[in-house]
Amino acid sequence: MRDISDTLLQRPIAQLPLSKEFQGMAEANGFQCLNDILEYPLSELPFRKGSGYRLLAELLQFLEAKGLSESVRD
Repeated sequence: MRDISDTLLQRPIAQLPLSKEFQGMAEANGFQCLNDILEYPLSELPFRKGSGYRLLAELLQFLEAKGLSESVRD
């Protein structure tokens, strides 16, 4: 399971089933993959350029659906 999650977390965000708004926020902040986002406390995500609480919720829902909620710190 860890290999699958590692692969998913390293896949380019543009290749993931996330909203265009989420993809735009990731690009604006230089995030290439989910691991890039998860290097920071998620409590900071809503305050990054082009982000907000809705995109934080989208990320958390995506991680939960994929069984990756243990990847979240903070």
